[in-house]
Amino acid sequence: VTDLRWREGQLRVDRNNPLTAAIREGALYFEDVELSIRDRALRVTGDVHHQKGWNAAIRGSWELGTIGELIYPLEQVSGGLTIDVAVRGSTFEPDLTGTVALNDGSVSLVLANSVVGLNSAQGLVRFNRDTVTIERFDALVGEGRVRIDGGITQLLDPVDRSISLRAAIDDGRLEPVANLNVQFDS
Repeated sequence: VTDLRWREGQLRVDRNNPLTAAIREGALYFEDVELSIRDRALRVTGDVHHQKGWNAAIRGSWELGTIGELIYPLEQVSGGLTIDVAVRGSTFEPDLTGTVALNDGSVSLVLANSVVGLNSAQGLVRFNRDTVTIERFDALVGEGRVRIDGGITQLLDPVDRSISLRAAIDDGRLEPVANLNVQFDS
């Protein structure tokens, strides 16, 4: 692959050399798969075999600003991700092991006729097989601060998947917005 472009928006991944993957003996081998945007790069190594499954890793860093316009209703997103994740196991139900860290993140999204924003976000997500744990997420919301932790178990199982999150908001303020319904369950 010598040129990679996303159909929506203006995302383009530049490469000096072609992306190289090889298919042999029933497996796809990632030989030179590095995606670079600005000064950050993600590298994919390893392979996926049609019978043996995954034996791969994704490592590097990524700038979130490159995907903002691809995800509705995001108005703006920025910050850096540092990724170190191994992908092992069966082809369609792989186990993920490793971490994804968020540094200096921000996001703005359109909610009714207002824009809601998070700034100075820091976070750490840990993958352990089919469990995702949000070890920490901390961000500014207006003049307040939000903290989130929790996780997802049985990540790839649509029937038994379980999500448990805990959020704390310090010095938060919610201003009424037309047609906005907020519900809290415990």
